[in-house]
Amino acid sequence: MDAEKKETKKEISVPRRIVRIVGTVLAVLLLVLFVVGFISNRVQGKPMFLFGRAWIWVQTGSMENTIPAKSYILIKQPGDAAHLEKGTVITFMCNDTSSEVYGQYVTHRIDEVVEDGYKTKGDNVLSVRDSWTVHPEDILAVYVRNMPVLTFVGRLLMSPMGLAIIILAFVLICAFVYIPEIVKALKEPDEEKKSALDEDEMKRRIAEEVEKLKQQQKQQEQQKQENAPDPGPAEEPAEPKDQSDSPDSADRTSE
Repeated sequence: MDAEKKETKKEISVPRRIVRIVGTVLAVLLLVLFVVGFISNRVQGKPMFLFGRAWIWVQTGSMENTIPAKSYILIKQPGDAAHLEKGTVITFMCNDTSSEVYGQYVTHRIDEVVEDGYKTKGDNVLSVRDSWTVHPEDILAVYVRNMPVLTFVGRLLMSPMGLAIIILAFVLICAFVYIPEIVKALKEPDEEKKSALDEDEMKRRIAEEVEKLKQQQKQQEQQKQENAPDPGPAEEPAEPKDQSDSPDSADRTSE
């Protein structure tokens, strides 16, 4: 019964372990992708594309209320940067040396399609049309949507307190995932040892019961032999009578 229970517990625990391991791996992969993307955005100033999509940090409020200041947006690589329509929100490299944002990525909306490219403008009511012309080769990506969850995390990472909270949350998640496994792994040798002791104890008790049964059977046989009746001395067989001494034989002789 104990062996069957152990096998059943193992069969049940295996799928749970698989699900837990897969979930942990996915969480770690997502965290790694986020960290790599965050570093790529901050250090290199260029987003890392995965399957043609990436996220990028928008620092200013020039696109409010469409894109809030200090938020992440999802972008995708343009199919044909030379044939975009008016009203499309694009992310491009500013190559105007007279601009304050020269050499940086800007996300603005196409306000007009011109012969050699596009004229852009922010959605903010205080924004004016940009002085430069965006050429197709300057376009990095097309805006897809805002990313509020990633924005929340990104804003947390901007502050020392937020970074500490993220690290603490990661440690707690790892502890929640791995500590039960560690405790279980530490307990397993004791359980196996206890199980081995139980099996030895069971074998010892069985051997004792078998020996008791043998002793009882032996005692019963001895009692049967002691209580059996004494047959006494053996009777000698009777001798046959001599037929010559009988009266009938005498009569036959006289005749």
